[in-house]
Amino acid sequence: MVNDGGYVVFVQPATPYLLKKRPERFKHLMAMRDNIKKWYTTVNIISPTEYNFNAWIYDILAITVLHKVPASETVQTVVYRHQGKRTLYHDVALSKLSMHGDAPELVSGIMKKYENMVKQCGSISDIIDKNSDMSHLCRLGKIRGNIRWDSNDTTLSYHKDDFYTMVGKSADRHVYRSEDFNKGLSIYANSFDSATNVYNYLSTKLARFGLSFYKAAMSNQSGATGLIPLVDFAHSWNDEELCSLFDIDEAEWTFIDGFISDFY
Repeated sequence: MVNDGGYVVFVQPATPYLLKKRPERFKHLMAMRDNIKKWYTTVNIISPTEYNFNAWIYDILAITVLHKVPASETVQTVVYRHQGKRTLYHDVALSKLSMHGDAPELVSGIMKKYENMVKQCGSISDIIDKNSDMSHLCRLGKIRGNIRWDSNDTTLSYHKDDFYTMVGKSADRHVYRSEDFNKGLSIYANSFDSATNVYNYLSTKLARFGLSFYKAAMSNQSGATGLIPLVDFAHSWNDEELCSLFDIDEAEWTFIDGFISDFY
């Protein structure tokens, strides 16, 4: 419909650029990605803090300019806009754009390390609501987190501190006997101590950063936990130990530490 050399400009949620969880489910999204790779594309990815519509809308938006001339499978120009800050990148692979805002190369490298861990050890998704013959269980929140409505908020993430969480504060956590409570989003454990270690692990910044790859809404279901690596719950983990286990270097930890809030 567009002549060679012509332009198409469109505004939409940034899903075609940011969705990481099984994008192949959506044929229209994959078709758009094919066009983005094929033609010269410029995109502005805009945080909700940057616009003020007179409507109940709070999503990351993308303003895409597609110039119908052949390109090289990358997004030629990417501009992230958040909290009045404008960050420019050139020739970015579509696979390296994410919900995390800028630093696409850094975040892509971290994601590969999480993917490698999951390939080796499995993910939290693999054990949710499984092994119900074990004696204890931990309840996870099906719906967790809120979004920020304060445009003056200067944190890196536009979500509130509880968005990338799976469990409540320490006082709200309970280890249940399996026979007493066995429905919903749960992880089973073979002892009280192991169940406590599950809660401790899911409170670490490294585990919650794993949640950030696939979680795009308030639900923790439908595979949102698929890039949280599975660890040995006989041990009580902290972030320093997990950095060593996941092979996270200092620059990567600095980014994760800034992106994930302290446990609220």
